[in-house]
Amino acid sequence: MSTLYFDRGLQHLSESDPVLRVVIQHLQPQPPEPREANFESLIRIIAGQQLSSAAAYTIYRRLKQKFEDSVITPAMILGSSKEELLTWTLQRQGAVHHADRPGI
Repeated sequence: MSTLYFDRGLQHLSESDPVLRVVIQHLQPQPPEPREANFESLIRIIAGQQLSSAAAYTIYRRLKQKFEDSVITPAMILGSSKEELLTWTLQRQGAVHHADRPGI
């Protein structure tokens, strides 16, 4: 997300909702740190779609431990068995759907 869109969003919320305006003025939110666009970021996003942040973090840590903290690649996911993926609570269908896209 660019800083421009972040700032526009804050401005819109501040103008639209007086309660949010006070909260935004008090907290002075900063734009999120940019993430590197790579396969591992995609894995974090998929894991982040789980029920909670704690579950997403657990799944991500399990993957990192399995692959000995190396950068996770599509080949690593595709080389894992269905049972392994289910053990990590990451559905193979979702992982394969994203991992076998052309250009990844």
